[in-house]
Formats: sequence, structure tokens, C-alpha cells
Amino acid sequence: MAARKNKDQASKHSEHLQKDYDAVLSTAAGRNVMRHILFLSEYTAELKSYNVQTLELDHYGTIYNIGRRDIWFAVRQFLRPEHRMQIEYEIEKLKEQIAFESTKANEKIIAQQQFELEKFEQEVLESIDEDKE
Repeated sequence: MAARKNKDQASKHSEHLQKDYDAVLSTAAGRNVMRHILFLSEYTAELKSYNVQTLELDHYGTIYNIGRRDIWFAVRQFLRPEHRMQIEYEIEKLKEQIAFESTKANEKIIAQQQFELEKFEQEVLESIDEDKE
């Protein structure tokens, strides 16, 4: 009997939390805070952590990353599917945009380096031609 009572109380608590999350997510500020929590949890990041000096798996860092991600899972269980999709999709979209901009910046750097290399090669060839004369 006590187990059933505890289960009913937990269910009611979950329903109240879900309503509270719905209320929070009905505002732009609430959605921004939720995105921030998702960002802090590094939900989409690599879980494995490596020692930067030895490149060996860092078990403590990996456990830390799992714990940090689990914060989002604890919050996520109370969100309606449409809220989860909206928040998580926006983070994925932002990550793609950052990757695209990074790629564009790298392409610009590569183009500049190629231009400088071609310019240097031209100067070397001109120098060789001058030496021949």
C-alpha cells in the first residue's frame, strides 16, 4: 500500500513539474534559459575525454561529461516533445551555422595562403629570370 502511495505522489509531482516547465517554456525568456541549460550540459558533445598530454582516455573526465549531460536528460523528461524538438533543433542549427562559418573562414585563410604562395613562386621565377640575363 505504501509503495502505491509513493508511486502516486511521484506521478503527481512529475505532472506538476511538467506544468511548471510548460509555463516556463511559454515565454521567450524561459526558452532562452532552457537553451542555456542545454548548452551548459553539452548535450551533443563527445562524452569521451582524453588526457591532452598522453592522449589516453581520461576516465574521470569522461564520467564528468556523462554527469553533465545527464542534467539535460533529467530536465528533458519533463518537457513536451514539441518543446524538446524546438530547443534541441535550435542548438543543432546553431552548431551547424558555427561549423559553416568556421569552414568559410578556413576557406578564406586557405585562399589567402594559396595567393601568397603563388605570389612567392612568381617572385622566385622572376628572380631566376633576372639572374639568367
